[in-house]
Amino acid sequence: MANIQGKVVDYDNDSPVAGVLVQGVSKDGTVFTSTTSDSAGNFNISDTGFDDLYSHIMFKKDGYQSQLMQPASANGQDVVLMKSGTLAAVTLTLKRNPAKYVLIAAIAIVATWLFIKYRSKINF
Repeated sequence: MANIQGKVVDYDNDSPVAGVLVQGVSKDGTVFTSTTSDSAGNFNISDTGFDDLYSHIMFKKDGYQSQLMQPASANGQDVVLMKSGTLAAVTLTLKRNPAKYVLIAAIAIVATWLFIKYRSKINF
């Protein structure tokens, strides 16, 4: 049995957020495991039950917007919570790991260039 672990931080100042309820939730909404983040914002939750493609981890704390993530996305990463009423969903996604998105964009550009260059040789 392995675990999913990471750290919950505040969007505004990257400080750890303690007492966040971290729940494993199945596709039908059933909570099958839960824990809370410690004083340093760290969480460690069993990965048992995340065998369904639609199961996810929910992060909840009063005063913050709830966050849903796939288990693989949360494992070993900072999970960023925004205070209630904050509108920064796109910024939230890009703030944590911009290098990943630059790599994806570069791959897309190269794939497009290859397609344009060799499209006459590709049989559909």
